[in-house]
Amino acid sequence: MELSPLLIANARLLGGETASLLVAGGRIAALNPQQIPDGAETVDAHGQWLAPGIVDLGVFATDKPAFHFGGITRAALMPDGGPLDNPGLVERAAKGGKPDLWVHPLAAATKGLAGRELAEIGLMKQAGARAVATGRSRIADAGVMRRVLAYAASLGLVTIVHAEDEGLTAGAVATDGEMATRLGLASAPAIAEAMAIARDLALVEESGAAIHFRQVTTARGLDLIRAAKARGLPVTCGITPAHLFLSDNAIGDFRTFARLSPPLRGEDDRKACLAAVADGTIDVLASGHDPRGPEDKRLPFAEALPGMAGAETLLAMGLQLVRDGHVSAARLFDLLAATPARLLGLPARPPRRGAGGRPHPDRRGHALAGRRQENGRLGRKHTLRRHAGPGPRHRNVEGRAADSVSGGFGVESGCSDKRHALPFRGGQRDLAACCLVAAGGVHRPCARPMDPTPTPSPEGEGLYFRHRPKPASPLPQKKKPVGTPAGFKKNRMALSDHPVLGSPP
Repeated sequence: MELSPLLIANARLLGGETASLLVAGGRIAALNPQQIPDGAETVDAHGQWLAPGIVDLGVFATDKPAFHFGGITRAALMPDGGPLDNPGLVERAAKGGKPDLWVHPLAAATKGLAGRELAEIGLMKQAGARAVATGRSRIADAGVMRRVLAYAASLGLVTIVHAEDEGLTAGAVATDGEMATRLGLASAPAIAEAMAIARDLALVEESGAAIHFRQVTTARGLDLIRAAKARGLPVTCGITPAHLFLSDNAIGDFRTFARLSPPLRGEDDRKACLAAVADGTIDVLASGHDPRGPEDKRLPFAEALPGMAGAETLLAMGLQLVRDGHVSAARLFDLLAATPARLLGLPARPPRRGAGGRPHPDRRGHALAGRRQENGRLGRKHTLRRHAGPGPRHRNVEGRAADSVSGGFGVESGCSDKRHALPFRGGQRDLAACCLVAAGGVHRPCARPMDPTPTPSPEGEGLYFRHRPKPASPLPQKKKPVGTPAGFKKNRMALSDHPVLGSPP
């Protein structure tokens, strides 16, 4: 099928410049083209950022509505669900989601993720695996880990590892500190992360294999990563927005939504993570998307499972880093797309020019928390969200993905404002995955009209937009029965009147 040219006009590049982008033959042909081919379809971006589709490195579940809402066009699936330790399962996972979502499975490093016997990594690479991963935990046996690194390196694959020493973290649900002590929770010292990183870095130095630490959340661990990079070792690391914006204070009152793996750290470690994002020590910002339902979370803190949904809020929380001056817009999409794509061997070349660019400070959306959002407004699987926090169940954020293109198909993002929608949903366009970002978040996705008047936030953090109250129906409403269900009394009969169980005459 021959594709007609596409012109995206009035788009803001990641460098801050407003430009037009011409796509011809499924590829970017020119920025600010002088001549527009006949029959070209024009899309007005209305000043929104034109950015590469987000590559979410290390999700534990594939949830299309959540990924579409967050502008995620590619997701690297962790091997824990299955586990993905044989070529058949890897091939099946790699074929799922296309064309509007590309799933890139990560091969299990060991059979059953037990940490004892190497899996068939070579065959899994042929089946579609893009990297090797140890799953939710690390490989305790240093000999096995050394063989995994050497085998993966010989195949040109990066090894993605979890960094916590299991000898220190066994049975722990929090990080050592005042909050864990006050709550009486089993806790582990933050140094457990640095100990695991130190061992694996020694193996990397000996083998020369590339390694990616999926989450590094402590100052000591980041110091080790920084020193390893200075020595030229092939080391990268990532983090989730939760560990950048929440500390262990969030688990107060036994809030199980804040039970994560690794657990939330102290305020000093959180500030060290922000500094590491700013100085380039941290390479990847990922959602760690691990949705848990009420049956897993509405339990005593020690019994609740770690993890929570994060795909919908990944971009919005990342834009906070731009707003606060920690990173530029271009650097943010290096964290979200370019570096994850490079680690997975995928193309991701964002169109950019110039330097700078910030979201509009007076236009905000907000990430909802704690309740299910239907009809694709937020992901359908999730009832518990990451950034709820104490008090009001929302957190002000800077913008969201307005629309995206993946695999040649426009993706429904859930935004009801047609001015922020690309008008070629469902049409085939062999275009590299990209998304339009409403940097100001001027419209929160909703089905009802919005109140255009900004209202002060209850938290005093700026402005957000409220729904207009739903107008009352002119028709009389029937009163719902209260207490005993309707018809129950009418149909109730005494046991003695029962034709079978009743007393004999």
